[in-house]
Order: sequence, then structure tokens, then C-alpha cells
Amino acid sequence: MKIQYSLILLGLLFSVQSFALRIAPDRFNGSALCGDLSITYTLPDTLQGKYQYFVQVTKDQVNNELIVSYDFVSSPNADFVDAVTIDLTSYFNGGILFNESIFWTVVESVSIDGAQVISNQVGHGTPYAWCEETKVTCEKITVYRKRVQEICPISYIEIRPSFEIIGNTIDYSFGDTTIQASATCLAIGYTTITDSIEITGMEAKLYSIREKSRGFIICDPLGPCTQTYNYKFIGEADLHNCIINGVENEIALSGLYPTLIERGFTISGFEGVVRLTNQQGQQYEINGNEQFDVSSLPRGMYIVSFTREGKEVKEKVILQ
Repeated sequence: MKIQYSLILLGLLFSVQSFALRIAPDRFNGSALCGDLSITYTLPDTLQGKYQYFVQVTKDQVNNELIVSYDFVSSPNADFVDAVTIDLTSYFNGGILFNESIFWTVVESVSIDGAQVISNQVGHGTPYAWCEETKVTCEKITVYRKRVQEICPISYIEIRPSFEIIGNTIDYSFGDTTIQASATCLAIGYTTITDSIEITGMEAKLYSIREKSRGFIICDPLGPCTQTYNYKFIGEADLHNCIINGVENEIALSGLYPTLIERGFTISGFEGVVRLTNQQGQQYEINGNEQFDVSSLPRGMYIVSFTREGKEVKEKVILQ
């Protein structure tokens, strides 16, 4: 499962605690670092309709521009289109080049039935947002966080990873602290860094997984200061069918597996309807009892969503 951080490092010091403030990018979804980078264009309400469409993407490495052209052709037999999502991962090679800029300009043009309706609409963002990938096995849960950093930073992030299991909840933290760099360095550019946490000691049951991060420091004028924490729900790991210590088969965070499929997938302990959404926004509903057959669907990437114990769960699968 992949989690995108919605914010980018600016760097901010607070009291004796150091933490990173991040700002959401404008035009990109996901992150090239985790292999799920995309861009979504939403048609204005008055232009939505039944279309076939073609998209051309050009990457201008010199000017750090991504030029995207959408060509919509009316067709009464086509699906209704209100938005288009394009996979951009292959354009950014899964990681930042040492001499590449973090921030990119996105220039978009739209034509409908041969007439240009939007010309050179400009947006901005970063294709290299911080993101997380979580691998779940019966023996351990490993959280990988990917981020970019200057080769010669003014300051860098030191991690102090930790986790805590309380009942059916797993809380983990990378324990980020900003450290001022002391060595003199003249190299320019960026590099990709992967942080990781290994969580062990689970039992054969359903766990809720949360990321713990520092919040505010609240000080009582008449007493000591108290550190508050924020908790972000990441997903669930269903280990009911595991024999702990010795089983290495990967399990999806929601209990859905495998994520690279040919005919179908399994969601442990789930019976009901799941919804699959492709990159064009088309939705399909499949009913099943743990086993879900999707062999009749077009090949490609889908987001599988369903409700479990009152919570909406989403997983990416690739039908090959």
C-alpha cells in the first residue's frame, strides 16, 4: 500500500523541537518515488459529455516543464467523461535525477472536436512528493518512506524510528528531527533517501495501523509543558490466517492480495461488493465472498475500494 505525504519540506524550527512543514503540490497526484504518479484533468461542467479522448505528454527536461495536450472527440457510444487521469510514473523514472529540479511547471491544453477550448493553462507542483509504501507479511510489517534531499543540504533529517502495539492498534513514528549540517559541501542537486521501520511481535488478528507524529507543545503557565501527538490512519493488516514466525507471503494492508493479478484477488474475511475504478475514472462493481473474479475487465491499474468495519479501504491493483 502506498501513502503520499501531501506536504513538501520547507523546514521550520519550533522551540527545542525541530520538524518539517510541507505544502501540498498543485497538479500532481501520488509520487514518482513510489511509482504511482499521475495527473487528473477535470472538465468544466459545461464541457462534460460522452467522448473518446487522446492524450499527448511531452517532458521538457531543460525547462522543467510537463506539456499535456488533451484531445476529446464526441461519440454517442462512448462513456461519459468528466475527468481524465493519466499515469506519469514512466516519465519520471521512479526517482529524481541528481541535476533535476524538484518543482515542475505543468502546461495543459484542451481541444474538443478539433476546437481548442483551453490553451496553455499553467500549474505547478512536484512529482517527487514524500510517500510511503507498506509491506505486510505474517512475520513483520515494514514501512518504507521515500523522500528527496539535497546532496549538500543546509540541514538534514535524522530519524529515530519507533513503534508501539496496544491491543489491536499499531502506532509507528519515524521520529524526525532536523539537524543543521556542519560539513562544507559544494555539490549541487538532489538524491533519493529511503527510511524504514520494521514492526514485529504481532499476533494473528486484525490490526489498525496509524502513523504518529509530533503536534504542538502546550505549556501551562503554572506547570510543565506537554507534547501533543497527531495520529494518521494508514490502513488495516488482517493477520487472522497467519502462523506468526515462518510465513513470508506478502499480504496487502487491507487483507486484499495479491496486488498484481491476472484473474482475481482475495480479501480475507470480506463478503460484499467492491468497487474498482480505472485511470479514466470508469467504475465497476464486483460482488464476492473473499474471492473476486475480475478476468473480464480491461487490463490496467485499478483502485479497489470497499467498506470494512465502518471504514473505507482502498488498494491499488494491476490487472495484467
